[in-house]
Amino acid sequence: MKKLITLSLISLSSLALGAQDEAGTVNLGGLFEKGGIMMYALLAVSIISIFLSLLSLFSMRANLIAPANTLASIKAYISNRDYHGLIAFTSSDSSSLSRIVLKVLEFNKNHANSSKENLDEVAIMQANFESEKIARKLVFISDLGSMAPMIGLLGTVLGMIKAFLEISVGNMQGVKQMELASGVSEALITTASGLIIGIIIMLIYAGLRSRAQKLASQLEMATIEFLSSYDMTLVDTKKSD
Repeated sequence: MKKLITLSLISLSSLALGAQDEAGTVNLGGLFEKGGIMMYALLAVSIISIFLSLLSLFSMRANLIAPANTLASIKAYISNRDYHGLIAFTSSDSSSLSRIVLKVLEFNKNHANSSKENLDEVAIMQANFESEKIARKLVFISDLGSMAPMIGLLGTVLGMIKAFLEISVGNMQGVKQMELASGVSEALITTASGLIIGIIIMLIYAGLRSRAQKLASQLEMATIEFLSSYDMTLVDTKKSD
């Protein structure tokens, strides 16, 4: 995933770099300038997408979602029936699993007669909320990926309008045809750029979405393990009563 984002960063940044070589041919930097003002909008979309992708990748770390050592500590507290210690531990831990456990403990503390089904429902609701939080940032990346081709198409339409307006004042037919060909080629630059940027962003989004789904599954399994341990403790407590 990191390699994909790095490669995408290089590809997207190359749209704004370069100049003409010794033979006078136009490279990426020249194409960027010929694309018009919409190329700057596409560049902004690229930079924002990369920033959000890196931010999402940073927040989607296993030790922030459902770390194995955190689950082991939670089960140890439950096994020892040290619920005050468990509350203190989960309150100081920043993982999604700890927030789920803390929510269940607080609900059980405020509703002493709550059933196993009530606790399971609270845990599931909080787990769904944490999973949605993981995927929420990815929605903006997907929107930007869909927006890039539309921006490119808008740039093409504006370029075509400009080209036709410029050749409408020409006198010779040959000049008009040359100016039209030049204007059309320049106008199509934004469409091609928008499609390339959109494809790269959607590839990044697909990779991040796959990682988010994997982490959500890990969080769900960790929540089930916690509930199993906690439910067994409740059963043992009722039997002893």
